[in-house]
Amino acid sequence: MVINTLIRIITKRLLLLPLLAIGLALLVACSSDDDQPTAAPTTAAAAAPTAAPTEVPEPKVKRVIFGMVAPSEEYNTPGKAGPPANTQLAVMYEFLVGMDPVTGGYIPQLATDWNVEPDGVSLRFKLREGVRFHGDWGEFTAKDVQHTMQDIMAEDSKAGQSSLFRRDVERVEIINDHEVVFHNNIADADLMPAIAQLGISLLLQSKAHFDSGGLPTLADPPLAGTGPYQFLDREQTRFIRFEKVPYDHWRMTPDFQELELRWLNEASTRLASLLTDEIHLSIIPEDSLPQAVSTG
Repeated sequence: MVINTLIRIITKRLLLLPLLAIGLALLVACSSDDDQPTAAPTTAAAAAPTAAPTEVPEPKVKRVIFGMVAPSEEYNTPGKAGPPANTQLAVMYEFLVGMDPVTGGYIPQLATDWNVEPDGVSLRFKLREGVRFHGDWGEFTAKDVQHTMQDIMAEDSKAGQSSLFRRDVERVEIINDHEVVFHNNIADADLMPAIAQLGISLLLQSKAHFDSGGLPTLADPPLAGTGPYQFLDREQTRFIRFEKVPYDHWRMTPDFQELELRWLNEASTRLASLLTDEIHLSIIPEDSLPQAVSTG
């Protein structure tokens, strides 16, 4: 329902196609996936005419702005809060397992493959190689998965799935730099959705960044992630901003140079800001949709 509402209120003057499929998690699943195999045809077919490529227009704005209800708490520690509060940082992180924006099915993200271990409950993940963290924090490896899980499973964690992880997962074993095993206590159908992007919980963060200074405060940048946007700045109670990473991201290249989440608690304020082009996208009440669509 949230995604449908977002789609219906997009202004006609903006090119927001990369942002449609992600709902409150924003841009963390909007690109096509290159890991899905395509079955080869069993017989040769006549070549179909090739359509001329359609030129993609340039975005008309540098910064796209989402008007959103402010989170219950602002923070720069992704493992210490759960949804919906942790959506404020979700765009700069990625997950072991992604979500197909059309079917809702699981797709590879930072894990390229996964399977159930012979014990019937534990899970083995093979990790994508060559993925870099924002800034100078190196390459994503198994130690970052283990660290992120330990952070979420800590007793002081407020993450929405922390109690589930503490109950289900005994430990995360590092097999090598690009392979881990979640040794689980029980078989739980809720565990995989919690691990995957759908749960918006396992936002994978840099262990090296954490080791350098511990948990960041609001005066510090968040712990580095691997997403297509990186942290730019924030003004508490007003907004948080991200910028496109200055390199070719392994999964996607965003259309917009910057992304801002602007905190607007009142639905009337979000609607007015939408109609006056102060923001470009928002969630508004159903009874306000006709006005937003007709004006947009």
